[in-house]
Amino acid sequence: MDILVNGQEIDFDLQENIALTKVLEHLQEWASKDSMFVLDYKVNGENSGLANQSLMSSQINTLEIELGDQSQLVYSHLEELTKYVNKVGNFIAGSIQKKKPLDISAIAEIDEGLTWIIDSLQGLQRYFEGYNIQNELLVLEEKQGNIAQNLPEILEGLISIRNTVELWSKSYVISNLNEEEATEVMQGFVLEIAQQTDILEQIATDLTAGNEKKALALLETIMQWISDGILIMNKSGFQPDLLKKLNETMNEVAESLNDNDFVTLADIIDYDLKDILNELAAA
Repeated sequence: MDILVNGQEIDFDLQENIALTKVLEHLQEWASKDSMFVLDYKVNGENSGLANQSLMSSQINTLEIELGDQSQLVYSHLEELTKYVNKVGNFIAGSIQKKKPLDISAIAEIDEGLTWIIDSLQGLQRYFEGYNIQNELLVLEEKQGNIAQNLPEILEGLISIRNTVELWSKSYVISNLNEEEATEVMQGFVLEIAQQTDILEQIATDLTAGNEKKALALLETIMQWISDGILIMNKSGFQPDLLKKLNETMNEVAESLNDNDFVTLADIIDYDLKDILNELAAA
């Protein structure tokens, strides 16, 4: 068996014919000496998701291993989790739309997917101690007990988890930026402020005119952009006083949204939020 690590063939002697899972364990043990981790692998040219883990080493011609450090491992797990949450969510959404009862195999498939998602979230939680996901986990675990009757609630929980994982991914990428990279990203955020404040003005106008649907669709995108900006401001230490004001104003926006108070929301957007962003642009 030829073993390639990050594209380079290595001399790794296997004394006996063992299962693929054991081969991977030995390679991980070998890689951990250099603080590296197995991110992915291919068996005879097939991706890990298609490879049969019950294969014996004598059945494998080529094993291609991708190694990375801990930050790459975490981000790899986040990407895999995002894809899997979307996969399970899309399956459930399709089942709801068809309005057909789930058969035993479909319920078992969803159950297996939810278990994997819960285990993955619990494993990643230690890297994101500032983000509490216990409520989302409790909802999934509770609804998992009766999947057929709880599909809408499970789908809602998966949407919330997907949003959390996307935030984790962004925060993890930003937290691993060096000073120069963080400064560059911060400068890019500041350069976008003029364009975004024009959109905020349009949102306030639409809210005042009663075009809530159009306004809220635009606002969702803007709030995501601001959330990304808050992450990079935290990382770069840019204008901490303005960052505090921005966080407070975003909380007020969220409260107004929860209360469906679109008059107050329009005022906050048109005055407070725009003013803070303009101060950031001028800083």
